[in-house]
Amino acid sequence: MNRRLLAPVVVLALLLAARTASALTIEITNDKTPVMVGSKTVAMVSQGQTYVVEKQKGVWYGIRVRAGGSVLFGWVHSSNCKEKRATTGVDPVEAAAEKEFLTRKAQADKLAADGKFSEAIALLDKFPTRYWKTKAGKKAMEYAVDLEKKATAKPEFVEKQAEEEFKKAKAKADKLAADGKLNDAVRALEQFAGGRHEKTKWAEEARQHILELQKRAHAPLEDLEKKIWALVQEGKFDDALAEVKAAEDNGANASYIKTTRAFIELHKRGDAKPDAPVSGDDAAADVYATDNAYRKQLMSLLQIIAPGGATEIKRQYGPRSVTIQIPKPAAQIAGGEKLIASYPWSPNLRMLLARLYAREKNVAKALEHYDMARALDRGRSIVTLDSCIEAARLLTGEKRYDEAIAVGKKALERKADDFIALSAVGRAHLAAGEKAGAVRAWEKSLKINPVQPQIRRLLAEAKGETAAETKPESLKLPDLVKKVEESCVVILAGRGSGSGFVVRADGLISTNFHVVFGALAGGGKLQVRTKRKGEFITIPNVQIVLGDPARDVALLKIDARAFPLHPLPLGDAKTVVPGQDVVVIGNPGMGGKILDYTITRGIVSNRDRVIQGAHFFQTDAAVNPGNSGGPMFNMQGQVIGMVTLKVLVMERAGFALHIDQVLAHFPRCFPISE
Repeated sequence: MNRRLLAPVVVLALLLAARTASALTIEITNDKTPVMVGSKTVAMVSQGQTYVVEKQKGVWYGIRVRAGGSVLFGWVHSSNCKEKRATTGVDPVEAAAEKEFLTRKAQADKLAADGKFSEAIALLDKFPTRYWKTKAGKKAMEYAVDLEKKATAKPEFVEKQAEEEFKKAKAKADKLAADGKLNDAVRALEQFAGGRHEKTKWAEEARQHILELQKRAHAPLEDLEKKIWALVQEGKFDDALAEVKAAEDNGANASYIKTTRAFIELHKRGDAKPDAPVSGDDAAADVYATDNAYRKQLMSLLQIIAPGGATEIKRQYGPRSVTIQIPKPAAQIAGGEKLIASYPWSPNLRMLLARLYAREKNVAKALEHYDMARALDRGRSIVTLDSCIEAARLLTGEKRYDEAIAVGKKALERKADDFIALSAVGRAHLAAGEKAGAVRAWEKSLKINPVQPQIRRLLAEAKGETAAETKPESLKLPDLVKKVEESCVVILAGRGSGSGFVVRADGLISTNFHVVFGALAGGGKLQVRTKRKGEFITIPNVQIVLGDPARDVALLKIDARAFPLHPLPLGDAKTVVPGQDVVVIGNPGMGGKILDYTITRGIVSNRDRVIQGAHFFQTDAAVNPGNSGGPMFNMQGQVIGMVTLKVLVMERAGFALHIDQVLAHFPRCFPISE
């Protein structure tokens, strides 16, 4: 063979071999497969032969074959072959993808080092689509996830990312609103507010814009609402439903139509049974009760106390750091008023607004919303009773005694044996100087529920009697437990649980704020489990009255009419001394189960440990997760502290907040509790 011709052939063979080991190859699956150049067959190849693919156009593979002593380029149809990746050498596609990944990773690392996580993640998110199925493509995706995890550990990044996405969502919503598509604009912002940035301040910004948009969308419906409201008040339910049908035919918002129709039908059914008992469920006449977004909005109107006027409090809940937003009362009121456009038929929204106005000393607005709450509830639930009672308390404080007595009696018209309403009417009579009226009301109240120590003392004073003050005696442990166990409760908050104890006859229960935090943040419902004559019962529909994240105190309220519980006697932290015997009753959890009414005994190891400004007893009585919020008793059966902390790195070291610091919150419960 001519050496001058051999060299190129060898080089070509080596090149072909190298390509065979590295590039995409095809294996011929049919005998006598034609290799085409245009419409001409230049060669025939046999089944089992493999070729390197140099080019690919649609269903055709470009290969080189030897024919008649020459190497020719031609095309093979995909129906006559199958793809086959070489198992040795370096795949040029993988090599190119790896090079691209390393380049982008270096750039992303530099951006991340400068705190520009969004840009770094975007760089990897834009990895070329042609490389997605390669090993390097997988590495790019995994690295982007790692960067996002690092970023989300930095609150400033989360807020910045949320701000960027919020601006995009708002721009889209503004454009839709400008085109008159207000409901579409609302949905655009709802997608942001309910997404992964839900707990940032930008989600709250989105919610405020949603309220504005909903208010604008609602404006054309105000005249319709007035008609429907008047017809419902007159009991003309079919006429009201006809108005709704006409609005539906004219294209009114489907969600609004659905809830308005439900409101009318609910009260139509209710009026058919005028003697039905009052429901203990405060949501029994609330057509929005199953709406998660609605429940979360109501949570934003609860009374959360922040020290020094702070707008947020950061707390550590296990491995998670959580920021709790604390809106100012004026902002809560403004937000609540806007919510009326979205939830016009909600009695509970009106109740919360009334309480906000009452705390801000705006009596006229508070009374207006109490009246509206009662009108919307129409006697179906305890909202009717509580709106009357709270209004009576407010009017008594304003020295408008006749009005207080009159509104208190409205509750008694619906439920004649309401001991809480009778107590409120008695206080109004006493404040007006009408001791005889107070005595009559309180005697009736105590006959219905004898376990009202405050009312019993007031009654004795009104009669001119001296209430017997007996010094409590020390109790043996079994006697103490028997005396107090029905007033110690389990708090069920979603997947979590804790402990609590009854402090007022009208249903006030004390626990830790962190016990109810999950329900507060997620809009979930709370339940209370208690023991009654040896049997366990679950009390639904628990209200959050007050929360203090800084002191880790929460006060809850149940319907004490349906579930009368004994309030525990509350002691004085100042009288406690080191070495004193104490008893802790709580409900620790283990393996997802609650060990109800676990009793431990110990001593006060130190009477005043100050932690973050709060005063605690240190005890060696066993404290476990789930004990949080439970009572610590002295041996006279008085509550002297609320179990709050356990130091995990120390054996037999638990902490209970001084009861005095829990008692300090009681005046803030007015007018919900008195």
